[in-house]
Amino acid sequence: LAGLDLLPPSNSPLLSCSATSKYFILGVGVGSSSLLPRAMSTKSAAALAFLATPILAKIVQDVNLLLYPPSYIDLTSRQINRQLRRREHRPFSDVLLHLVLFRWRLLGDGRFFQSWLARVNRNFLTWDEPFAERGLDPEVEVVSFCKKWGVPLDTWPWSKEPREYTTMNEWFCRSFKDEPPVGEADVVSPATAVVTWFETASAMPRVLKNDSFDISDVGVPNHTTYLGGSAAILYLAPADYHCYHAPVSGFVTCCCLLDQDKYSFTVKPYIFQTVNILKRNRRAIVVIENDRISIALVIVGGVTVDSIRLEEGLKEGVRVEKGQRLGCFARGGSSLALLSSTKLSLAPLPQNEARGSDFKLPVNASLANITN
Repeated sequence: LAGLDLLPPSNSPLLSCSATSKYFILGVGVGSSSLLPRAMSTKSAAALAFLATPILAKIVQDVNLLLYPPSYIDLTSRQINRQLRRREHRPFSDVLLHLVLFRWRLLGDGRFFQSWLARVNRNFLTWDEPFAERGLDPEVEVVSFCKKWGVPLDTWPWSKEPREYTTMNEWFCRSFKDEPPVGEADVVSPATAVVTWFETASAMPRVLKNDSFDISDVGVPNHTTYLGGSAAILYLAPADYHCYHAPVSGFVTCCCLLDQDKYSFTVKPYIFQTVNILKRNRRAIVVIENDRISIALVIVGGVTVDSIRLEEGLKEGVRVEKGQRLGCFARGGSSLALLSSTKLSLAPLPQNEARGSDFKLPVNASLANITN
């Protein structure tokens, strides 16, 4: 079904219905046929079923899209296999949440939606409270998280054992036992993330099929500087290492937090076609400049994340080194946009192995080189 165009014809009355009424029709026509008035003719029931069929197909299609998201080339292993394609692990409960709130937008994006998100986020406010005070076993909580979100337990590169973490956010903002090596490329990956690459920032609306997905009004100073340069969007799944690092060495010329008074949309890639998360969500802007390049990082919070924590001492005027930790996200998946003032060419590994597909790199791995 997912491969077929199952939307109703343009003159169908279904297209004029609200999202809520569409799914009410589905419930009556498919799941509650006994509620139909006895007087309804067979012809009318058949017409209702005809309208309900494409809706049911669309629901199945949307569930599959979120439960089995597009694959990417995994370049996080030292032994590269061109056929090593992976997908993000998503629990079904998470899929249902995203369907209702973001795919179908049944709650809209107004005051009621913000109120509902506030209730969702309230469940995560305890993540800074010690396990001991909450009467919880650290090892049980950490291992449970790993099993739910697909964090490998057979290899453990983290600085502490599960039983040693004192809060959930300490685990979520975890560090490595050994700091990842910093790549030799001019620009390294600022996070362990799936990378969507753009030849220029100005191409993002066309590639993402969303005219609103541009970088004006995002909060980046002198944003036109980056329109002709290369760009990337990096998506961090809940299972990933959630600290972000400096992609280049240089001086910080901008460091600020924006739109901290509202809760964010999801940052999962399916949303890019309808929402510009670089404008809509809570975010931090960090610009790093040297004599060859200026890199603007848009650090974007996502649903149930919305806690962008910058390292103490990170401010305008300080110098940072390539690969230096800049901060972390607390709670959930998140995203970053990397904007360059100049054209970049992908480093050999992503260029040769990904071949135009989205790819996943570990933090500090070589990402791209300056071309001029």
